[in-house]
Parts: sequence; C-alpha cells; structure tokens
Amino acid sequence: MNNSLKNKDLIQIQLNLNRIILYVLIFCLAAEAVIFFLDIFLNIAELWYMEKFKRFSNVAMESSFGTWFSVVQNFIVGITALIISMHYRFISKNRGGFICWLLTALFFAYISLDDHLVLHERMGGSITVFAGWLFGKNITLPTYGWLFLFGPLFGAFGIFFLVFMYRELRTRKFRLILITGLFLWGAAVLLDAWDGMGHSYEWIVNGTGLKKIYIRHCFMLFEEMLEMLGSTLFLYLFLSKFKLLTAP
Repeated sequence: MNNSLKNKDLIQIQLNLNRIILYVLIFCLAAEAVIFFLDIFLNIAELWYMEKFKRFSNVAMESSFGTWFSVVQNFIVGITALIISMHYRFISKNRGGFICWLLTALFFAYISLDDHLVLHERMGGSITVFAGWLFGKNITLPTYGWLFLFGPLFGAFGIFFLVFMYRELRTRKFRLILITGLFLWGAAVLLDAWDGMGHSYEWIVNGTGLKKIYIRHCFMLFEEMLEMLGSTLFLYLFLSKFKLLTAP
C-alpha cells in the first residue's frame, strides 16, 4: 500500500514537472516575442517615441530589457546544469557526468556574466591594441577582435557540448533540439562577425530604402534574438534531462 502511494506521488511529481517545463518554455518564447516586436515597433518603425522607453526596448543596448532577460535566462540555464551535476556527483555517483555538467554550468554562468559586463567586447578591444604593440604598427583586424580570442574557445566548447549532450540525450527529438540550439548560437556569432567587417549595407539600402542605421540595428537585433532562442532551447533540454533523472 505504501509503495503504491509512493509511486503515485512520484508519477504526480513527473506530471507537475512536465507542466513546469512547458510553462517555462512558453514564458521564455513569449518574452522573446515581446522583446523582438517592441524593438521593431519602437526603434525601427518608431510608432511611438519616448526616449527612456525606447532605450529600454533597444536590444542592442546593454541596459535594455532584452539584455536583462538574456542574463537571467543564461544564469538559470547554468543553475539547472549545476543541479544536474550535483545529481551525478551525489546520487548517480558518476564522476565523468559530474565534471561535464559542471563545466557546462560554469560556461553558462560565464555567458550570463559576460552579457551583463560586456566582457568579450571589452577584451576584444584590447586584442587590437596588443596586436599593434606586438608587431609595432597599427593592425586592422577583419572583424571584431573578441572573435580571435574567444572564437576558438567557444568553438572548442561547442564541439565538447555537442558530443557530450548528444550522448546524454537519448531521443531523436532532444538531439534535434540540441543541434538547432547550437545552430542558432553559431548563426549569432556569424552575424556578429559580419557586422564587425564594417559593411556599408548599400545593396540593402538601395533595395529597401531604409537607412543604414536601421538595417544595422536589424542585424544586431536578429543576432541577440538567435542567442536568446538558443538559450531557451538549452534550458528546455536541461529541464527535460532533470525530469528524466528524477523519474521513478
């Protein structure tokens, strides 16, 4: 009798976790839709002008709601990975899984901190200065300096993350979501690299009649949205993994 009640309680917990995961996914996607359309309407279409609110909705600015959302979301992704790592350490007694999930937690914690403090942009500027000092002349990099410092590190983590998570996720659905999330993050980096090349966007200006400042803002907006969507997919995967670990 007691075992039967315990099993029913565990099943109920699993059902509640399913609802929580679904609600979290819907909330994140809804918040990102609001962030996207507010930015479009206020900073590109300029349907309503109010300077403080316009700056607050501008995803390209670090003081915007979009940046705050990205910081919080990546922090939660990191905390979820940390909880899973603790499960592997103390319950599953799987040292390899513990180390891999801990590294994943630390990475997303760094991404959250980076979004808040703009670390990679600040350090990227130092790369250009250092290169000029090293070679004794002014160096013009083909794109943003941070890509030369962080690009290989992010690429290495991406390979590790893909291999590790592909083994962790047993279903085709979850593996497809993983690949999609990594693709979104990769596309965001490529858009940032494209923007750093200093393109004139003349062919888009001539084709659309929009000002260059609006076109460049669209590229920056899409880059940030791709990163946020990728993080949402990773959060969904991590929560789903936690649910599977706690299944009866």
